[in-house]
Amino acid sequence: MRKTISRFVLITLASSLFLTSTITVFATSEGAIIDSSEISEISRDVINQIVSLESRKIAVKDYSLLYDVSDNPSYVLLTFTEGGYAIVSRSNSLIAIYDLDSKHAPYEELPKTSKKVFGGPLNYFSVNSKGQLVETNTGSIYAKNQITTAMRNMNSDFLNQAKSIQLVTVESEIVYAATASWVGIPSSRVSRYSTGMWINSTTNYPASQGYPVLGICGTIAAAIMLAYFDDYIDNNYVPSTIRIVNSSTPGSLITTLYNYIDKGKNGTFPWDVSSGVNSWMMAYSPIYNLSHRSWYSTFTFSLAKDDISNMRPVAIGLLEMLGSTYEDHWVTAYQFQENGIFSTSYYKVVDNHGSYTATIHVNWTSGIVGLD
Repeated sequence: MRKTISRFVLITLASSLFLTSTITVFATSEGAIIDSSEISEISRDVINQIVSLESRKIAVKDYSLLYDVSDNPSYVLLTFTEGGYAIVSRSNSLIAIYDLDSKHAPYEELPKTSKKVFGGPLNYFSVNSKGQLVETNTGSIYAKNQITTAMRNMNSDFLNQAKSIQLVTVESEIVYAATASWVGIPSSRVSRYSTGMWINSTTNYPASQGYPVLGICGTIAAAIMLAYFDDYIDNNYVPSTIRIVNSSTPGSLITTLYNYIDKGKNGTFPWDVSSGVNSWMMAYSPIYNLSHRSWYSTFTFSLAKDDISNMRPVAIGLLEMLGSTYEDHWVTAYQFQENGIFSTSYYKVVDNHGSYTATIHVNWTSGIVGLD
């Protein structure tokens, strides 16, 4: 039986819904259908869940029916007018994954009539003429007998056992908690660190002024981390003479930090970045002591998860030899996702190239630098 939704929530969200009786019935090549009443109910449920979590109004733009790895039409992909998407269980509208900031939706490169298979968060497949699963991002092909019983159980456990979690609130009486999504700091908090002098470019930091030709990504990734700590955790990390708290610009944070991290180098290791941050803090930061200092490790994901879960960003080093599309680079990670059947886990990062919602593979990473 479907979960109920409080009358208050439905009334307050009515203006944000893009649901009309003109939504057509969607039929796949396999004959599975989803009618307008079902998609309307799913959409309302999902909007309630996301609004309760994000406090952002959304409207459904389009939808597609997705199959699970056992060949059942068990999921629905919703895309939103404002951008972003959600993939949800068809049986109870529970969210498997959503991203309101993504510029691209899963399966968007496939024809509407393609049979689409959802293998868990960030595992997206189509079915080719031979009945094989084709991974949409890499083109890797999997025979159906490669999907083990354990993998099928991971998929069916979500569909059969996951239940919506009802949480009491003063305003709406009932909201719903989503599962298997991004964990960490809201993207809106880090958008200020993705423009202007926060960008690692030869225009901002030219070789003619002595900056290394390969850029100063280690310095900028660490500066973004320091700025966030100063803006949201304790405004004693960066003195106001260096950068004004909550400013959209770095002030002289990057240029002073550069002297301790990237100056005289063409590339940095985790210990270079961490020791540089500590040296800078000893020179400038009134908060520096044994309890408030930088640390580093080459074991990244477990440490990153701990800090990001506690709303503390970390600087992450990437290596081209590990598959990084950024080549050798430093970024600032503020969310992670640990899910999927076939693929790895992911970070969401400020890439100091102009994006604050870039997604990178955990297995691209070679080191981590954090702050206490």
